[in-house]
Amino acid sequence: MKVPLCKIEEIPEEGTKTVAFFEREVLAFKIEGKPKAILNICMHLGGSLKRQGDKLVCESHRSEFDCRNGKCLKGPANPESQLLILPTLVEDGILTYVANIDCQPCDSFTQLLPHLIRQNENAE
Repeated sequence: MKVPLCKIEEIPEEGTKTVAFFEREVLAFKIEGKPKAILNICMHLGGSLKRQGDKLVCESHRSEFDCRNGKCLKGPANPESQLLILPTLVEDGILTYVANIDCQPCDSFTQLLPHLIRQNENAE
């Protein structure tokens, strides 16, 4: 399964670009010059995230997460929690979500979420 997210040229060198991904938002950004996409959902209570340097900070309760790997740096989110990173590649100048999953095609985020969680668990 492949889902185009955005053109690489639309992703700022600093900050983020918000991208629609099924019924949710993804933050596309560059870290050390490489594009990355993370679901815009804090692992504490689901608040929105905002980039501050190399961290993503929850706008509701100020939990902090590392942009590189999504790991929690500061609570109130559980210190063992991690943001959901989308596996991506760049194809023809477009940041694209890619996954080998069995719901072809997935038509809702609810169908996709268990696969995304497993991908993140296996990435460690």
